Amino acid sequence: MFNIAPGGGREYYWKHLFGKSKIKGQNGKNKIINDIDIFKESAYRKYKISSNQNIFYFDGSSLGGLTSSGDARKKLGKETAKKKLASLLGTMKGKKYYFISHSEGGAFASGIAEYLVENGIEVGEHITLSCDEADEFEAHPKVPTYQLTPMYFTKDDKVLKELANYARFASHSQQIKKYGNYYAIVDWMVGDYQLKNSKKYGIIKINEENVDWTTLHTYLIDKRLFEWIDDLKEVILFVGVNTSQGATKNKTNFYKINDTFVTNNIPK
Repeated sequence: MFNIAPGGGREYYWKHLFGKSKIKGQNGKNKIINDIDIFKESAYRKYKISSNQNIFYFDGSSLGGLTSSGDARKKLGKETAKKKLASLLGTMKGKKYYFISHSEGGAFASGIAEYLVENGIEVGEHITLSCDEADEFEAHPKVPTYQLTPMYFTKDDKVLKELANYARFASHSQQIKKYGNYYAIVDWMVGDYQLKNSKKYGIIKINEENVDWTTLHTYLIDKRLFEWIDDLKEVILFVGVNTSQGATKNKTNFYKINDTFVTNNIPK
């Protein structure tokens, strides 16, 4: 499994953003665990990964997140794969590889995945979280790509002024929609762009009170990730005067699926 995201720390990046949880140990006392360990165990079961030795980390970012396009990072990912994986292709045959990427890592991961499938290596799927500049590159048609982005609703119009202070936000400002007294705040770093050739695209509606625009971009790096992905794959829409979503196993609510807004999940 390949985990690809910005941050020179690579594994540290994921460990830091997953955070920690307090659980009760066998002795009845509370203990602190790293949520990335819970996530890894889920990945082992889901993807039939035998050990941590089969998990790889790449840094897929540009300098400061501002110096390259999505297409350029995809090409860089492909070039990196040629340099680092070409000699391993023989041993990779007959195995299946999975990708999880975040932010700018989405394009970089798409480049590596494309290189693998073009060389006869099977890619099981690519999960890309808050994929940056998804309108500037495309996924390979033979790579099952699932794209998730977070959002929340707020009545507080101060958020618009706060976001306006960030130059990068300017390109996404026209996307903020208002429903009655509510503003729909989609991850301000990436906006609402579906990656071409993605198998399914979902914007998750977050209901937690402690979420705001400053924490939105990394929200999906969470031990619940596979639950959200399973619900994205499962969810169906009922389209009419008002559009609603069908029930999902993990009760994930979506603001948008592909190009359709789930109007029944929008506050009045």
